[in-house]
Amino acid sequence: MILIAACTMVAAQTTKAQEWPDEKKERPAQTPTEKSFSMPYDWVNIRDYIYLLGKAKLIVELNHPEQYDELMHVDTLLRSFMQEIAFYRDSLQSAGGSVRIDYAVDEVAPQRKLRFKKHPADGDIFMNQDGEKARLKVDQDTVHIYVRHSPLIPGDPVKGPFNHRVEYRYSHAEFYQLTFCLNSYTDLAALIADNRFLLHAFDTLKGTIRKGTRNNAFKAPSSAIYDRWREQTSTARDAFTRGTQARFNRYSGLLVSESPNKLGIEGRSDIFTITANVGAGVLRNTWAPYAEVGMSLITRRKNPWSGDFAHRGYSLIASSWFFFERQPSRDYRTYNNWFVNFDFEASKKESVGVGYLFSGAGQYFKGTTIRTYTNIHLLKRGLTICPELIFTDDFRQVIPAITIKAF
Repeated sequence: MILIAACTMVAAQTTKAQEWPDEKKERPAQTPTEKSFSMPYDWVNIRDYIYLLGKAKLIVELNHPEQYDELMHVDTLLRSFMQEIAFYRDSLQSAGGSVRIDYAVDEVAPQRKLRFKKHPADGDIFMNQDGEKARLKVDQDTVHIYVRHSPLIPGDPVKGPFNHRVEYRYSHAEFYQLTFCLNSYTDLAALIADNRFLLHAFDTLKGTIRKGTRNNAFKAPSSAIYDRWREQTSTARDAFTRGTQARFNRYSGLLVSESPNKLGIEGRSDIFTITANVGAGVLRNTWAPYAEVGMSLITRRKNPWSGDFAHRGYSLIASSWFFFERQPSRDYRTYNNWFVNFDFEASKKESVGVGYLFSGAGQYFKGTTIRTYTNIHLLKRGLTICPELIFTDDFRQVIPAITIKAF
């Protein structure tokens, strides 16, 4: 007789890996302790997912594609890890629940560090099969290995322009990390004994790296999902569904989740856009329709000291207020006043700019006219409030204004 009262419900659930962020959300700042056991988030230029047997998986995070050559000797690294934790095996196996093991290897210093985090079980679950009772383990163990090695790509990070130094610092192949999400950390022994599948997966993933990532991994990061055991179906009707059901997919950008239902991709490439806005402004006590059109370049640059991305935007925009004046014939005439503007955006919430009147009409602006303004972005850029000062009549007059722009 087989009693699987509790384990039936458990088997229907997907096992979870401890402490691995699987949602697209703002990641917290790393503490000094965390930095000694893992790469800073933005050092990762390649993030690949390899699915193993039994719902286990391996997450590979690299600076550069060349580090896949280093991983062809992963069995040596794993043997070293198993030897390091052998002394603590009794303590780990008596923990119950699940455990996270962090292993930091500095081949330059050289030194090695270990850390254990034990997670109590969410209740005890037992299975009774033919009179044999056994405790079931639901939560997976996590083995996180962080390696610092000698740089694979030669170069001098001190010389050259600032952007070159930044890209070198974060893509010159000095750090990588592996995260194993296993039903038990002891399953690593089987991977060491037969590593043919891992070596084949590494070779496949390296061979599919895009040319842009090979040339500059920092600017063109990428991710892949390799699931040899995924069951492919012929019922997929659209390209997106077929992609999520494929055994191998390569993505332009870093995946923050490998779940097909919530794929999120982080990119670092510069973005060039054409912008257009309409709205209305108040100059002194006069309302006037407003329109602008232009082009923008959005860049993201790494600060090598703080580790944060600096968001920068540069825009060249043509804009105009439209004034209506009544003629002696009682008809209305529209006067366009066109400015050429340059915007600088230091954050996603606001920007500053300056404009020059190159085509004026009517009596509202006279002589040399310059405008200075601040754009305050609201509702995810769907609405912008723009307070400004306009210097006209060869800087002899100052006109305060405020403009509201949509889109």
